[in-house]
Amino acid sequence: MRANISYTYFPLIAMALFVLFYVLAAQSYPGGSAVNPMEEGFSLRYNYLCDLLDTETIGGSLNAARHWARAGLLVLCVGLTYLWYRLGIFLPGPQWQLRAMRISALLAFGSAGLLAIADHDITVRIAGLFGTITLILTLKGLWRAKRMKLLGFGIWCLLTFLINYLLYETGSFYRVLPLIQKVTFLSFLGWFVAITISFIFAGFRLKQVENRLQKIGKTQCFNEFK
Repeated sequence: MRANISYTYFPLIAMALFVLFYVLAAQSYPGGSAVNPMEEGFSLRYNYLCDLLDTETIGGSLNAARHWARAGLLVLCVGLTYLWYRLGIFLPGPQWQLRAMRISALLAFGSAGLLAIADHDITVRIAGLFGTITLILTLKGLWRAKRMKLLGFGIWCLLTFLINYLLYETGSFYRVLPLIQKVTFLSFLGWFVAITISFIFAGFRLKQVENRLQKIGKTQCFNEFK
């Protein structure tokens, strides 16, 4: 199997574009949160990331940030779907598990991309369900591959996700939940970057091995020809 590492740069580019688009969205957000509907601008403490996707702010103003936010979310979901589709090349395990990981990732990121136009709570639950399945299957693959640092990072992401989801469903600590959401999201984003970079280097190493094998094969053929 020939190594093709060029695809691994696409998720990194997608994540970088997402961050850029969301920074632009936050800067153009008119204002308003559940705690203070009349507050001006985007509040890191009280606004959720999803607030940037809404057509109207909680205060009733037209949300000028929605175009940047929706574009960023779309690019991110496409990039991560592609990354998880290709992870099966490097992660060991039964084919049915790798196939299930890819399908659940497609459903998770695909449903997350509909946050701007579908019912928020239903979409979050669907994306959360398939995202949890994807995460567990990915952690199993990392365990088999003995990628312990990535495994530990992924377990941390899983724990923060479960805490965030529990608080969201129960309504507990709602004043600090936006901050917990951002910690959770940044943790996942860092994990995604770490996975991508790790497998970029894995692709380079595989490519080097293939080049050496090709050189050995050419040398043997040349010697036989002589």
